[in-house]
Amino acid sequence: PEWDRTSIIEAMHAGKPTQVNLDRPIAVILFYSTAIVDADGSPLFYDDIYGHDEKLLRALSARSR
Repeated sequence: PEWDRTSIIEAMHAGKPTQVNLDRPIAVILFYSTAIVDADGSPLFYDDIYGHDEKLLRALSARSR
């Protein structure tokens, strides 16, 4: 209950990590993409800093054969 919006924002800007132990686990989804479509329909492309695009391309190419 002590973690309201204000305290979360303050912790995020404190400049140091904060560990918070939860009563029960929560699901966390990490989403990585190098190409998205903006709200106005414009495509946006980003550098593939982790090198996942090449691995994805190989997997998709192998699957289509």
